[in-house]
Amino acid sequence: MENMSVMAIQAVHTNDTGLYVCKAQSKRSPTNGHERESITTKNVSLDILYPPKPPVLHFSTCSQSFSTQSLKVIKGQLINVSCTTTGNPDPTYSWHPQLYGSGNILILANINVHQTGIFSCVANNVMSRTYGEKVNGETLSSFKLDVLESPVVNHIPNQTLLLNTTLDIVCPYTDGNPPKTSLLWQRENVSLESMNREHLIIKHITKSDEGWYKSSVFNTMEITGCDVKEGVSDSSYYLDVQYAAKLKQFLVNGFDTFNTISVNESDRIEFIC
Repeated sequence: MENMSVMAIQAVHTNDTGLYVCKAQSKRSPTNGHERESITTKNVSLDILYPPKPPVLHFSTCSQSFSTQSLKVIKGQLINVSCTTTGNPDPTYSWHPQLYGSGNILILANINVHQTGIFSCVANNVMSRTYGEKVNGETLSSFKLDVLESPVVNHIPNQTLLLNTTLDIVCPYTDGNPPKTSLLWQRENVSLESMNREHLIIKHITKSDEGWYKSSVFNTMEITGCDVKEGVSDSSYYLDVQYAAKLKQFLVNGFDTFNTISVNESDRIEFIC
């Protein structure tokens, strides 16, 4: 006669991992003999397989470590990203875009604006059950990379204008990221007011307006995990004011009151212009 004992786990959980033991115990009492007891055991190890959990992304930059789903960095910066998760069996890692990253580490050096976009860490494992087909487990976590850069002022050539004309010059700049930009005009380090920030207009140019001028543009870059940084670019040019020659004095022997001068032959005469 066979006896059977059943233990069923309806929905296994990772906490159910471990060693399970089936033990059979019996006592035998023969008529002419001593009672005998026997114990038989059999063990089975239960390994609970499960797919990777959503990876956790850790960033390291500016001597700080943190987690985020949106990362703002400055052009040329270096960042390290680690991707960690758990699964059984242990997961393997890959990165998208596939041009970057190895294993669970992503290193971005000398970052440029063309790398702006979405980066994803993919964790994958293959669960081979004792009974049944293999099952592929996959999950991912993503972050948005926003590369910040300063605006750029293009070269402004030197200017030559005539006296009493108008200077109307445009600052030729390209937006950075973020594009919100402030602009400053200066003449020999003294700020100038401009009704239209991109245009510098000076009417009725005088001789005193001649000199060096500078146009500067700025933006404010809020870098994740780092101090705020101001982006700046500038270009300088020289304004040359030209005007007609003017006769100040015309002296004859030290006098300028005569229109006609009469002298004797052999006299000395001196003209100063």
